Amino acid sequence: MKSTVMDSYAVIVYLERERGYQTVVKQFGECVLGKREILLCVVNWGEVIYHALRSGGEKTARLSEEVMNVLPPKQPAAFL
Repeated sequence: MKSTVMDSYAVIVYLERERGYQTVVKQFGECVLGKREILLCVVNWGEVIYHALRSGGEKTARLSEEVMNVLPPKQPAAFL
């Protein structure tokens, strides 16, 4: 199985549908199919929330966190 370590920028690109987000969507799809393991450092998780808070306020930050909570994988063990 392939492994991918994502940084905060990749997740932000996905959440904001910026150019290149299709690449991230493809990797999440491979994760759902069990073909890829995706890892995200807790510091990068925090950077995504901080970016959302600064760019859109508390409501946007909470929404971003909710979206990330349902992204594969759901197991906390997959986080670095």
